[in-house]
Amino acid sequence: MKIAKRIFKIIGYSLLGLFLLLIVLTWAIPFFFKNDIKNAIEAEIAKSVDADVKFNIDKFELSIFRHFPNLSVAQGDVSVVGKGAFK
Repeated sequence: MKIAKRIFKIIGYSLLGLFLLLIVLTWAIPFFFKNDIKNAIEAEIAKSVDADVKFNIDKFELSIFRHFPNLSVAQGDVSVVGKGAFK
């Protein structure tokens, strides 16, 4: 019986550790890949908009916790300047 309790404790602590690791990674990934995320956003904007779009990467927020399980993205200080004449 002691062996079964010990096995359940090991499995429980392992699952808890894995869960905490996943939480820390979902919080830390936006910090580590901030420039890659910015480049991907700029590329998608360039494909779909005929304008110069500038934004401050420091005001960029990416969170999975705010509206779990949906991903939340927020951006401040965005400016859009058209390239051609307005029609």
